[in-house]
Amino acid sequence: MASFQLAIAQGAGMVELDVRLTRDGVPVVIHDYSLGRTTSGRGLVGLSTWKKLQTLDAGAWFDGRFRGQRLLELSDCLQTLPPRLAVNVELKCFFGRPDRLVRACAEAIRSSRSQSRVLVTSFNHRAVELLHQEMPEVALGRLFHPLLNGRPRPRDFDWLQQGERHLTDLAWDGRALAVELSLADRKLTEQAHQRGGAVLVYTVNEEKDMQRLIECEVDGLITNFPARYASLLARL
Repeated sequence: MASFQLAIAQGAGMVELDVRLTRDGVPVVIHDYSLGRTTSGRGLVGLSTWKKLQTLDAGAWFDGRFRGQRLLELSDCLQTLPPRLAVNVELKCFFGRPDRLVRACAEAIRSSRSQSRVLVTSFNHRAVELLHQEMPEVALGRLFHPLLNGRPRPRDFDWLQQGERHLTDLAWDGRALAVELSLADRKLTEQAHQRGGAVLVYTVNEEKDMQRLIECEVDGLITNFPARYASLLARL
């Protein structure tokens, strides 16, 4: 939670978080599939119970000032964040069947009444479709990386046009393509916008890249340095 609070303080209009499913079916906010790098535990998230994960320190690995930070279940995280803050929820299930994770995340979004402010994304595009079946009112995004699934294809741009138009707290009301920095250019943005979709780009940390993507008219940047991006926007 400390990282989200810092991002908000630095002017972020949206925060991004990753969700994985525990062995007992709890959607927990964590990036890695294993526990060793970012917590005091060992083993795999998917083979651990939520009871075990609640005991782990999830802050000391980064800096001693954050010792005592705990992992969060998705619904608790959404309820703790400011109610008007947009949240990008990435479903971490690149391999295997995503059904259980999708259902658990849908329930967490519903129970926290966050439907209008979340964007649900995944590299597993089947997971995105299943989430749409569960919650058609939620904004969706397909993730792309050159080493995982390449560039968006014509069918992905066609998918943008299939999105319903509904009132959300986001800057757009349909569907998005979220692409790795090297995939982003003006042509991609124009193709997406022509079909009523949005383009998000990750992970954009250098000011020169931020400037280029602003000129390409992308709809949002995912960065580890929101204050740097906010400062650049203020100077434009």
